[in-house]
Amino acid sequence: MILGILSDTHDQLESIDRILAHFEERSVEHILHAGDFIAPFSVKRLGRAGCPVTAVYGNNDGEVFGIKKAFEGIGEVHERMVRLKMGDRRIAMMHEPDFVEEIAASGAFDVVIYGHSHDAEVRCVGETLVINPGSGGGVPDGEPCCCVLDLRSMEATLETV
Repeated sequence: MILGILSDTHDQLESIDRILAHFEERSVEHILHAGDFIAPFSVKRLGRAGCPVTAVYGNNDGEVFGIKKAFEGIGEVHERMVRLKMGDRRIAMMHEPDFVEEIAASGAFDVVIYGHSHDAEVRCVGETLVINPGSGGGVPDGEPCCCVLDLRSMEATLETV
């Protein structure tokens, strides 16, 4: 399975459109969003992807009810952290980086995804892949960033679009 991973889109619709087009080119089958959509209209834009979207709330996602409603028919949104099983891979996703190191070092997950800092990175902690897809909204430099992860090979690529 090919995952498209993004975070911190901050209502930047043009950036979301660029990332979705890139995900389509890369044959992404499921999108993971690590929070900070900001408003429900941004979530609705994610619905154009044509594949499921799983997400967590970020610290700037204040309109919780509206965001949850916008996810109807698109996918699902979770509080603070979500644990996922995709194929034979165990994934933890959260917005803020609290306990990322501890969670990754525990060995309980194959992949740990987080956002918040806008600093893109892919690294390993032991056998666990740690991913921050960077700023999907392109804030502050104007260059949206995302990550594509092949769950079969565990190859993760950070990409500016």
